[in-house]
Order: sequence, then C-alpha cells, then structure tokens
Amino acid sequence: MLTHNISLVQGGQGFLASSKGLDLCFDIAPEVPPFILADAQKLRQVLLNLLSNAIKFTDRGSITLHLSIKASGTGAVTTSEPILQCVVADTGVGIASLELNTIFDAFVQAQAGKRSTDGTGLGLTISRKLLELMGGEISVSSALGQGSTFTFTLPVSPTRGVNVTPEENNRLVIGLAPSQLDHRILVVDDQADNRLLMVRLLTQLGLEVKEATNGQEAVQIWQEWQPDLTWMDIRMPVLDGYEATKQIRVLEDGHNSIIIALTAQASQSDRALASAAGCNDYISKPFREQTLFLKMAQYLGLEYVYQEEETENGGRGTNCLPSYFCSVTSGVSDSLDPTLLATLPEVWLVLLEDAALCGDDVAIVELVDQLSSDLAQFGIYLTELANQYQFEKILNLIQGNFPSKIRPVNL
Repeated sequence: MLTHNISLVQGGQGFLASSKGLDLCFDIAPEVPPFILADAQKLRQVLLNLLSNAIKFTDRGSITLHLSIKASGTGAVTTSEPILQCVVADTGVGIASLELNTIFDAFVQAQAGKRSTDGTGLGLTISRKLLELMGGEISVSSALGQGSTFTFTLPVSPTRGVNVTPEENNRLVIGLAPSQLDHRILVVDDQADNRLLMVRLLTQLGLEVKEATNGQEAVQIWQEWQPDLTWMDIRMPVLDGYEATKQIRVLEDGHNSIIIALTAQASQSDRALASAAGCNDYISKPFREQTLFLKMAQYLGLEYVYQEEETENGGRGTNCLPSYFCSVTSGVSDSLDPTLLATLPEVWLVLLEDAALCGDDVAIVELVDQLSSDLAQFGIYLTELANQYQFEKILNLIQGNFPSKIRPVNL
C-alpha cells in the first residue's frame, strides 16, 4: 500500500524536520494510486535515505517530496505499465557541479558529506542499488547554496489492494485473544540461541511450549506430548528434520498435527524435500515474528491482541527493528565481547561490506550462516538489519568496529 508507506516515512522524518525548524511537504498527484505492486521495504528505504539526506544538509527552508505517475516509454512509444516518479527537493547546501558525476559512487562523498559526522555517506549508493534491483533509475540536479533535487523513477503495477493489510501484519502482538483453545507448541532446533528466542516469544503469548535439541528428541517428545504444532529445524545432528518428520507422521495414527519446517534460505529442493517428508509448510530462516504469528493463525486459528499504535514519533516505524528482535538485539554491537569480534576474518568483513553496498540481503544472510555459535546474537542483529534493508546501518557498524580491516569511507 503506497499511501501507508508514505505515511510511515512522513511520521519519522517529519519529527526530524520539525526539530530543525524545517517544513516537510508531501505533494502527491491525484493520479497516483493508493495501492501498487512493488517491493515495499526497498521503496521505503530509498525514500528514507533521500529524505534523511535532505534534512541532514538543510539548515533552513523546506524539503518537498513530489509523487506523480508518468507513462513509460519515450516520445510516441508508450506502454500500459506506468512509471512512479518521486522527486525529493530541498533548500540545503547543495552539491558542486564537479561532484555530481560521482555522488552515487561508493566511498565518495561530497564536501558537505565529508564535513558531516553523521553516517557513512553511503545512503545514495545503496539507494541506487536498491532502485536498480527494482528496475528503477535515479538522478540528481543541484547547485551550491541553492539546494538539491533527487529524482527517481520506478515501473509499478497499480492494484486494487485486495487482501492487503500491512497495518495489521506489522502491529505488535502482545498476547492471545481471550476464550481460545489451549495449544501445545514444540520447538526443535540444535542451536540453543535459536530455541531460546522462539520459546521466549511463544511463551510470552501464553502458549504451552516444549523444546528439543535434535530430531530424535523431537520424535520422543512428540510421542509423549503430542503437540498441536511443531516448528522443525531441518539441519540437525543425530536425526535431521526430514527424518524426524517422517517418523512423527508414522506415529500420528490420525492425530494430524501441524509441522512447519525451518530452513535456512530455503531453495526449491529444500522445500520439495520438506513437503515430501510430510511438512505442512516451511519458512526460511531468518524470519520475522510476524511470520510465525501469521502461520500459527493460519493453521491453528489463533487470534491476537495487539498493542495500540504509538503516534508520537512514528511508533514502531520503519527505522525500528521488529519489536521482539529489538528487545533481543538492542545494543548487541556494543555488548559483544571485543575479542570475539576480533576473530572475524578480514575477507568475511570485506564480503559483508560489499553485500551491504550492493543492497544484497540474501548474501548477508549467507555470510551470517558462516558465523560461529558464539556470535549467534551478532548474526541475528545483522540478519534483522538486512531484512529491513538497513544497509547503511550495517556499514556504520563495520566502520565503527573494524576501521583497520576495511576500506576508508572518504577518498
């Protein structure tokens, strides 16, 4: 839902603009549809990057976001696919003409950016990468002392928004609705940290939860306890999730419990194997808490109580990680043992940096999978930043903790 994403951006950035005495204006043309088919998180992150930059480098005046729709193609050649055009214009310090050709390059900052101590200056590089992934383009026009105008275009498909409910899916679940049946949940994972996170989340809802460290334990607990739903990790020692699921299905004798596979970046073959073993469904690790809630609602009919939305500073806006992981990962980068961080190889850090620069969330998750169990919380933190497309925060983290192992930001 385009208007919902714009309102989320407006909430957080409006507070920052007002704190500097700036006017933040949103001009949305009447032909812009309220619903479009696009990658909502990537689009939102691009808008946040551009608006944050505009606010950072504007001391007085205003920042304006113009949204319009134009026909695709040039000249007499057009197609039915519309193009969303977004223009972010500010009255800030501006950019010298000699710097305009390099402003989107990695590790190159304009003079104003070099004078700023806020951030890595890689927001524009990341924005261009994200737009390229969506088939879009970005350009800039500016003059020193007269402000800057960033324009990006993106092919979109309007939709009526049937079954689109982003507000409810992103609301904070605080418990189960009253008068519901009791449900037993079994969490199976060989990684203690993973089990801890899921067990804590589910028990806070008021669900009855047990845990197993491998497939063999899972089969034994299932036989004794017969849970209603099992979250089944696939890759485990002793007995993997596929074989454990097969054995449980043999033992069921008409019980027909729900088994959902947990697979790291599931490929089509992983999904096919999970289905063949008897899993009802699968989700890819890492996952968001909303995904678990939606699956349990789908298979168990659970209904939830939601926290009232906060409005003062945008509530749980797009700059915030999902609530559950906020509580787990808050301050992770500060609390980790420096000796553990020092064990990260330079080549791994360079690959992480490159993945963040390219806006490649899949590559970041693959790199997280290479971390040792001692760095599990650090990996969860990186994964959530990647899931939220907070790539500049990842780069800030790298620059702040490993300055001697990676390339300098300012050339």
